[in-house]
Amino acid sequence: MTATETQATQPRLDTGVPGLDKILHGGFIAGRSYFVSGGAGAGKTTLGLHFLAQAAPEDSLLVSLSEPQANIRADARTIGLDIDETHCIDISPTAQTAGTRGSYTLLEPWDAEPLDLLTRISDTFKEKLPKRIFLDALSQYRHHFPDAYQFRRQVLELLEYLSRCGVTVLISSEAGSAADEDLQYLGDGMLRLAATPSARTLSVAKFRGSGFSEGEHTVRLTDGGMRVFECLVPAEHHRNFTAERLSSGVDEVDVVTGGGLDRGTVTLLSGPSGVGKTTLGAQFMREAASLGERSVIFSFEERTGTLLFRCQSIGIPLDDVLQQGTLLVREIEPLRYGPDEFASEVRREVEAGGAQIVMIDSLAGYRQSVQGGQPRAPCPRLVSLSGKHGRDGPADQRNGHHRRRRGQGV
Repeated sequence: MTATETQATQPRLDTGVPGLDKILHGGFIAGRSYFVSGGAGAGKTTLGLHFLAQAAPEDSLLVSLSEPQANIRADARTIGLDIDETHCIDISPTAQTAGTRGSYTLLEPWDAEPLDLLTRISDTFKEKLPKRIFLDALSQYRHHFPDAYQFRRQVLELLEYLSRCGVTVLISSEAGSAADEDLQYLGDGMLRLAATPSARTLSVAKFRGSGFSEGEHTVRLTDGGMRVFECLVPAEHHRNFTAERLSSGVDEVDVVTGGGLDRGTVTLLSGPSGVGKTTLGAQFMREAASLGERSVIFSFEERTGTLLFRCQSIGIPLDDVLQQGTLLVREIEPLRYGPDEFASEVRREVEAGGAQIVMIDSLAGYRQSVQGGQPRAPCPRLVSLSGKHGRDGPADQRNGHHRRRRGQGV
């Protein structure tokens, strides 16, 4: 049995986070332990709540070492996740100090009140352990031990016990802490979350027993929780097709372009404002759509109504192909998407929607509208979505005011 076949037969558990299972090639491997590391506000607890909400209440357990369970349950409700009936062991500072107002001690935590998580969990569930356990802020557990050795030993014993019982464990820890450095070597996988003023990302540092999608993937936190958008790697996305020419429907244009555009290539229409770049592109899109090829225009600079009116006024009617469904115009709201999010929208139209020709109008609009966008960012990634030629396509060539590049895309 090959490594790929072995991975395919391993039981997987959904993470509950849209987009993350695909990055992990199917989700978490059942019965293993995974760490998610990140700074304050990066989304560690949110990811854990998604993980818990995927299971029935009797099959999930939250162990809170940082926030009171009431706060965590309330936070879950605000993003549409129901963990109200999920088992919980609350070991947060608030729970531990409840009823001790006015009491003082000079003892260290490990002297005053030793905490044995393994015993606490096994005593609570004597007959059957939940299938999923989320240990929130396990880095706080480090404060209960006098040195790193004892901390690592206790955590390792806990993970081995849970693994023997077939439990899948997700553990959050604070990035940069001494405990985080100790923990990242103990589990079967490590996810890293990062948050900056301009972007949120997720990367997979380790994932034993399975492949995964590398790179920094975009994370979006919304009122509906977390969503992850895969960072596309060109070599991983291919689709076979037959090399052929796509006519513009205008004889003079086809003569200049050598018969039209070559399928599987990227064509850059370049020129100053008002020279007719959008008009020429719309002509190709209309011709393809009229022949039944699903075509999609991503418009960063114009409303659909404006585009339709301008095209109609110069003899390029689009209403009929829009009504037939062979042409779709997508207006892109400024600053709504990051580069990976926009790429996922294009990918969805290509892979799920069956789009065979895509127009991005324009790169300047992309650069101004997409958060963190760079002028060259979309082409190298998006061109890979359609796969590879059934046979070699034409070499690079320049004709008139347009430039064609060989590619593997739409």
